[in-house]
Amino acid sequence: MNQTTTKLTLRPVGRIGNGPRLNPDAPVFLYEVDGMPNNELLQIVNYRANGRDPNWQIRYVKLDAEIGSYKTAEDALSVLQHLVDEPTGLLAGLHRAECEWLDKWGTVPDHPWAKAARRDVEAWERIVEAHDLNSK
Repeated sequence: MNQTTTKLTLRPVGRIGNGPRLNPDAPVFLYEVDGMPNNELLQIVNYRANGRDPNWQIRYVKLDAEIGSYKTAEDALSVLQHLVDEPTGLLAGLHRAECEWLDKWGTVPDHPWAKAARRDVEAWERIVEAHDLNSK
């Protein structure tokens, strides 16, 4: 197991606003992750409007890749910490995404919704490729 020398932390950078004034007590919808190896820029983002069930995702900014769906930012951070500690978990994530896509869309891969759903798999592929895990 690859041990990290740093613990990942969340830094709030975006809050839900209601007008031109910044309210420091407003709910956070965007965090940047501090402590990533190689100073890689990652964000944890809630893509749901305030008042709806949250949908937090891990966003690899440079790769334009978003993965996962978590109830809290802390849940997403915990998964990310595990992936940083044990990068082969990225391969498992890619495999899961591919299997889920095939189960749902394998018989109609050219359907427009199948192509849209394929973006999840493609995001995992970009992340795995960036970490050069296919050769390990």
